[in-house]
Amino acid sequence: MHTMVWGVIVVTMRQRVVPDGLLGRVTSVYMLLDVGGAALGSLLGGLFAQALGVTAPFWIGAGVMVLICVAAWRPLRAA
Repeated sequence: MHTMVWGVIVVTMRQRVVPDGLLGRVTSVYMLLDVGGAALGSLLGGLFAQALGVTAPFWIGAGVMVLICVAAWRPLRAA
């Protein structure tokens, strides 16, 4: 559900903000980072699981998400 809602919001915002002449380029860079990040995350998760155990990627991911939330809390609260 999150992925569908996020996808609709991101595409709508991108179409509103980015000029028509640059929309294809911006979308392709977004997709490169999105899919490339997923591939890199899968690779790192596999390495962590192999070295530290199967649950390690989940704990590491949870810790990273907490750090992101803490870092983003103040700017998002001001908005």
